[in-house]
Amino acid sequence: MDISRRNFLKLGLGIAAFAALPKFTLAATKKTGAYHYSIKVMHTKHCFKNNQVIDIMSYNETIEAPVIIARQGQPITIEVTNLLDEPTTIHWHGLRIPIEMDGVPHLSQPPILPGETFTYRFTPPDAGTYWYHSHVNSIHQLGKGLSGCFIVEESQPAKFDADIPLLLRSWRIDEEGGWLPLTTPKSFRSGTKGTMDTVNSKSIPTIEIPERSLIRLRLVNVDSTKIYKVILAGRKSKLIAIDGHPLESYRTFENYQVAPGCRIDLALRSPVKDKTIVLKANDDEKILAYLKTVKHQGIPIKRSLPQLPPNPISQYKQNRKEYMFSFTWQGGDGWTINGKPLLHISQDDHGKPLKRLKLGKSYTFILNNNTQYRHPIHLHGHIFRVIENSGGEVGYWTDTVTLGKSQTVKIAFVADNPGKWMFHCHIIEHMKTGMSGYIEVS
Repeated sequence: MDISRRNFLKLGLGIAAFAALPKFTLAATKKTGAYHYSIKVMHTKHCFKNNQVIDIMSYNETIEAPVIIARQGQPITIEVTNLLDEPTTIHWHGLRIPIEMDGVPHLSQPPILPGETFTYRFTPPDAGTYWYHSHVNSIHQLGKGLSGCFIVEESQPAKFDADIPLLLRSWRIDEEGGWLPLTTPKSFRSGTKGTMDTVNSKSIPTIEIPERSLIRLRLVNVDSTKIYKVILAGRKSKLIAIDGHPLESYRTFENYQVAPGCRIDLALRSPVKDKTIVLKANDDEKILAYLKTVKHQGIPIKRSLPQLPPNPISQYKQNRKEYMFSFTWQGGDGWTINGKPLLHISQDDHGKPLKRLKLGKSYTFILNNNTQYRHPIHLHGHIFRVIENSGGEVGYWTDTVTLGKSQTVKIAFVADNPGKWMFHCHIIEHMKTGMSGYIEVS
């Protein structure tokens, strides 16, 4: 059934209805607490501007994809029906789940053909902010809208008055409100950037938040190309989590570079009603959204900022085998990892893995960016710790790390999830033109 605002409040997100979250379909099994969702992948219509109605791809009936809410350690079932005229899958970005549920066509599951239904079943071990998206014909399907937010509540949910996902992306829309080409050959190096920035699929929306309350903001970059340097003006806030995983020590938030696939969680105390906090981006401080305080329904609770518990990530050992990965542009061969591009995986031919890892062993990956472009490098099925970084911070857990120009980063992790796991740049044109491969854990 469709969740009403009243029923939504009962799910444990306090007064998150202020966030104007999209509706989603949920049925809960009372005996086990398991969640059951139904999603239809489909074509629909949307108007960005100038009353121009265009075709988009969506999860369920509107451009705002369902916000999927799970509980750490609790099983979840998601039935996905493909109503498109082409195959699709869903990848659950950042979630450590069985390989059969990872959503990479042919490598982890057969593509979902038109008219078919595929049922994803898994139990998220980690709480935090994640997202989901198509992993088929990615330039087209992501570019046309197939992405959404996936929230895993802590096993004992942290107490905030409002919990608000903010999905950042830039659409390829022309001046008349129609589609521009989603990719061009000249843009394979830098990526084809969008022309219309949105938050939760709206251009410069005003999002209501309750006054005098403890707010959790979950910022998710679901764009195919654009890197946002995020700024929150008008109220002090704390950075409490990166890519789903709590920081051991919260820190005052000033700005943060959020690349495609990446997420950050912020905590703030909202001012009295009729005040506005402004979400901005990049050096020109372009306005992305307004957060406007409204009257609190009831007496505000003076909550203290909770310390989010760490996720149960395997601790790597000091003696680790090291592997080097070089990310390069090879001219006519396109983007490569260690000099080789991976352009296609078929049912009968997966190609060779970048590396074969032993289950349960600890590893260090040395990531060298030998280009002038930035690359958010994403590893499926695992969480790693950034332990050295020639151009940025260290000491946090993540599934995606952004390599700047000529930057070297060392990451460490335990290969504790068996399967063939994608390892690729999350600028989609880089991935689709060769900067992609997989590691095999067995």
